Amino acid sequence: MKHLVLLLFLTLFGTGVRAQSMIGPPVDFDSNPDTGWGYTGRAIITNNGEARSTPFWGARSRIQSASRGNALLLEEARAGVTTVARTDSRDFRAESEVWFGFHQYYRQNFEGNPRLIVRQDGDDPLLTVPLNTLLPAGAETGVWDTVMVDLTSVLAGRQNMTVEFVFTGSSYFWLIDDIAFYNGPPQTQPATFGNYLRQEGYDFDVDSAQWAHVPNQLVIQFNGTATPQYQDSLREAFGARLIDSCACDFVELWEIDGTLIQSQGGQQEEATGTTGILSNIIAAKSKTKVDGVDFNYLTNTQPLPQPPATITDLRPADLNGLQNATENPLRIAILDTGLDYQNPKIKPYVRIRRNNQTGMDTDNDNCLPNDPIGWNYVNNNNNPFDDNSHGTHVAGIIADSLNKYGGDSCVYEFIAYKTHDRNGVSSLFDVACATFQATLDDVDIINDSWGFFGDPSIILANAIDTVATRDILVISAAGNDTIDLDGLLQYPACYDADNVITVGA
Repeated sequence: MKHLVLLLFLTLFGTGVRAQSMIGPPVDFDSNPDTGWGYTGRAIITNNGEARSTPFWGARSRIQSASRGNALLLEEARAGVTTVARTDSRDFRAESEVWFGFHQYYRQNFEGNPRLIVRQDGDDPLLTVPLNTLLPAGAETGVWDTVMVDLTSVLAGRQNMTVEFVFTGSSYFWLIDDIAFYNGPPQTQPATFGNYLRQEGYDFDVDSAQWAHVPNQLVIQFNGTATPQYQDSLREAFGARLIDSCACDFVELWEIDGTLIQSQGGQQEEATGTTGILSNIIAAKSKTKVDGVDFNYLTNTQPLPQPPATITDLRPADLNGLQNATENPLRIAILDTGLDYQNPKIKPYVRIRRNNQTGMDTDNDNCLPNDPIGWNYVNNNNNPFDDNSHGTHVAGIIADSLNKYGGDSCVYEFIAYKTHDRNGVSSLFDVACATFQATLDDVDIINDSWGFFGDPSIILANAIDTVATRDILVISAAGNDTIDLDGLLQYPACYDADNVITVGA
């Protein structure tokens, strides 16, 4: 008889890094919208965050800023016209760091030139920051696009400073809302995660839902109608570099940083676009063959730094003492930091399957070469060894519980998917790959003792829906942070799916 076990999720801890806070009140253009701002050219305050007065607005959605309400609109620029929106003079003498953030919805026409200009006492510019530089003609940002710019070098410790939005050239519209200055970099939700990532040296951006993601990377899920030739052509069209793929190549990890050279009508040109701009456009232009597009978001389990370890491909000696897989076991996939498969408590339940220990991929039906006991998505090899301890700890809890309550009738095995690195950090690509892989590996239960806060990922939601078609249960952690998940959603715990069981410690 098959049983399942409810697992503990270890708590996060703070790192002592100062959290980001606002310098002065934010500007949302709703109450006293003109206070502190001056305008020249074609800048107006627009009701409801729309730009209906501009050409080709059509049925577009309003800017999706947190405050809703009004927004600043820099209308379609004309030849020889410069539009400027300028802050009143500000005092930053008490600040050691200054970041400038705003929400935008911008559509390029031909050769627009949007930028930020920083001045002191109205003098010549101290700094000019070009914006949306990689946006191709006729394309637009997402309605939720959030921009954060580090202006510490020119604002911190100074007074009588102004920041200007300046536009010359040709565009259809530039909507701006929720402008604010901050005394630190963008914060994740919760802030402890971003602090931990910075402490351990991870490079990341933060989206409008305060979810950390790898810069310049997108996760693309194709459906069964997408041929390899189509996938190649779509990458070329968006100037994307293929970093990795999984799940029989129907999930891909792209990098788009504007540096790739692509073919345009036989001419070699620089590719354009950024992940923030293109994630929704790729989905819109590829609806029939693309099931989902997301940033490559970061997720975490136990944030416990560990020294680097070299994890190489499995050798025959690494499998000494492991038994062969049994008939029809309860197969439990552990998506975590890996497993110490020689640990005496774990070893009896890590079984070698389908004779893959011969060094050849003898199953040929799961698109992974030589995967006798699982897969390491962090190092992209067949050795899912645990270099953090969290995955082994979780598996030990499962073993203790099933041995205590399941009795001799409960025959179970672990399959280890190492999705999280030595510091307990993973990416959407890795956890989605492992979830899809479970449908190919005869898994019965997936254990996810990890989570993230932010908007729900369509890629991971699709993966959970896919495993549901194979009657696979997903055990997801609610966390130990005493957070009300009705008010601050955590995933995958908060997916509305019949096959997800959410567990609190």
